Amino acid sequence: MNICGLVLPENTENQVLLIARMVRDHYFPDRDRNFPDWLLVFAIARVLQQTPNASPDEILEIMKTPAEIESAELRRDIHTAIADCRKRNAGHNWNDVGIFTGARGFAAEKLAGMAAYLSAHGGVCLEKLNGLLFYSDFVHYWLHGESISGSRYVRSSSGPGQEFFGRNIDSLINEGVVEVDTSGSKHHLVPAIESFAKELSVNEVTTLHWIRSTFGPMSLPEVGEHLRRESSYKFTRRGDFIAYEYSKLFKVLPQPSAT
Repeated sequence: MNICGLVLPENTENQVLLIARMVRDHYFPDRDRNFPDWLLVFAIARVLQQTPNASPDEILEIMKTPAEIESAELRRDIHTAIADCRKRNAGHNWNDVGIFTGARGFAAEKLAGMAAYLSAHGGVCLEKLNGLLFYSDFVHYWLHGESISGSRYVRSSSGPGQEFFGRNIDSLINEGVVEVDTSGSKHHLVPAIESFAKELSVNEVTTLHWIRSTFGPMSLPEVGEHLRRESSYKFTRRGDFIAYEYSKLFKVLPQPSAT
């Protein structure tokens, strides 16, 4: 259940994607790769909320003729989405600080604090840490309008993963922020220093606490399954960066008052 974000009807991601492509072909027939799909997705989601039984063709007609919609708010949503798509006619600049970095530049010291905090209390395997970092950055963006680390995340077949994750972890190990615990059957990362908290704000620590409380008890397969159920995973092409705006569609989000 999505507690506070924008709720999509269950199992409608494929239908939304189909409609988004139909709308894109109508308004922007010459554009495909690097198109800001999330702009259309959110407008279509709002149409679906008001007309849940409409077919894809019917929703396409609504998106093509918003002036005929009775709801002024929905008309504005559609007009704004189409206008914003036109503004992005040059395509994405993947290196910009913005939609793919959570509105901030990469901050290695923040990533160090995140890794140390999330690996405390028993450690965490690398694969699970990757998923927890994704949720931490995206949930913080949803709550506060910016990510914690400024990292970009790539959609792979197994789920979302942080760009340069292996290289970043190696740097944290070399810098003594975390270390590898080889005492068990599986290798885990554990914090090597206790000074990570000074790199994080109160809001960031509170977000990380919610992430650890919510997803920490899950096994690695459970976290992986949860990640692959997210609309952010289903709406992003394999190999592309995941737009932080999709955090609004997470299946579970914290109450703002709890962070």
